[in-house]
Amino acid sequence: MPKGEAVFYVGRVVKGGTAIDNFINALLDAKPYQEESEIWSIINTIENEIENTRYIYGKLTKAKPDTQYKVLSADLKVVEEKEEKNMITAESSFVYIPEYSGIVFQSIVNQIEPKQFTKYFARIIENTLDNVLVLCEINLIDDLEEFYKKIVDFEFVSILKTTVRPPNPLFGRFWEPLKKYLLERQVEEYQQKEISKKKGLKCNIAFLLKLLIEGDEEKITAYLANHSPSLSDLAVLMSLDGYGDGRIDGMVRGKHVFVKTHEKVRHFTLPSQYSEEMLFNESYEIFKGISNERYMQH
Repeated sequence: MPKGEAVFYVGRVVKGGTAIDNFINALLDAKPYQEESEIWSIINTIENEIENTRYIYGKLTKAKPDTQYKVLSADLKVVEEKEEKNMITAESSFVYIPEYSGIVFQSIVNQIEPKQFTKYFARIIENTLDNVLVLCEINLIDDLEEFYKKIVDFEFVSILKTTVRPPNPLFGRFWEPLKKYLLERQVEEYQQKEISKKKGLKCNIAFLLKLLIEGDEEKITAYLANHSPSLSDLAVLMSLDGYGDGRIDGMVRGKHVFVKTHEKVRHFTLPSQYSEEMLFNESYEIFKGISNERYMQH
């Protein structure tokens, strides 16, 4: 990364067991979460609005309960040891946009990287809501072209595994039937695994991704009018949009390979001296572009 740039990752916040208003209240007044020698907190959160779009801006911080450090004495002749309580060692800014269930956060190298942010953000929210039947997680949003490049060469798919959770309010036009199915059955989490190691599974994931990437409206409309993609294929598309996880195993040139979702994810950079408004504007454009690219609707 060039000097003077901040890297941001793009994801969806998936919630279960709590209403959106409760989640936002928890975000605005979060309890700290302590694990061993680290304290994780969501701080300085504010709710704001730009051009009729509501968002929450804040920071995830990592701190040490007790920190000892060395300083020079007033006459600069002696080393003295000082002790500081709750010293912040790193902080990551984020923007959450309820309209898209979307979150964008800064990755801090060797301090608060994506896996740490997603883990501790979720822990803090669940802890604030007392963990009673509450689920919170962040799934990063995949780059469709990169995922397509990985699976287009599969000679056949031998195993397909997904875990997805129905979103609210957005849904993808391609996987709308799966969302309806989950809502009708009152499903909070849907898991499926299919195996066909000898003949290979009949799946059209690569074809569906190609349709999305090409973005030909007439071709997409015609296909959906005459075909009903399998729930398994739709679950993969749903997970790529940030509403679950998936893995595809198969054969490429006679060798077993597998591809997981969220390995090649959407991210972008801003100047290191970015403003809250700058971060919101870039985040909003990213989510709007993703929704248009993937034919997502409310």
